Amino acid sequence: MCGCGQPTLISKQTDDSSNRVKGQAMRFIKGHGSFKPLFERFWSKVNKNGPVLSDTKVLALYPEIANTNCWLWTGRLNEDGYGSVSIEGASHGAHRVAWYLEAGEWTEGETCHKCDNPACVRFSHLFDGTHLENIHDCSVKGRKRTVLTVEQVQDIKRVLSQNVWGSLARLAEKYGVVPATISNINTNKVWKHVTV
Repeated sequence: MCGCGQPTLISKQTDDSSNRVKGQAMRFIKGHGSFKPLFERFWSKVNKNGPVLSDTKVLALYPEIANTNCWLWTGRLNEDGYGSVSIEGASHGAHRVAWYLEAGEWTEGETCHKCDNPACVRFSHLFDGTHLENIHDCSVKGRKRTVLTVEQVQDIKRVLSQNVWGSLARLAEKYGVVPATISNINTNKVWKHVTV
């Protein structure tokens, strides 16, 4: 029985890291184990001795982050260098979780980096902005960010619907965007108004 009183499942495999033995009852129902709270789990994977930003263009825009270290996520990173945190089986950006832990609520828009360091989770290095504000921030700092046209999105959706490409990364490379953009188009998180 789990600590909550419900019966547990029988383990299908032996796993020493979670004390499971094939053919025996598991100790907990998934998610009911004695895990640390999110706050403890999160901050145990942060290195507060990251680099100090020296880009004068960025510091002119955000003088409040001058002489402050980036706090780097040491857990799992995606291919674009952003931290990833699992909460109740769903994956969230570490910088978004840092915002949530500090502000007490999820951002309505995008959690953006003042420091342009995707692994940074320091609250003072983040800001809550819209997608357009994030694009403007990139532009002002001189970072190129590809903006897709409606026709390109239609082409992408057509290719995705035909399952022609084996990798989101290859499709992203073709259109000059990050794979997350292609994934968001595929799941209708962005560009949902565009149809093929």
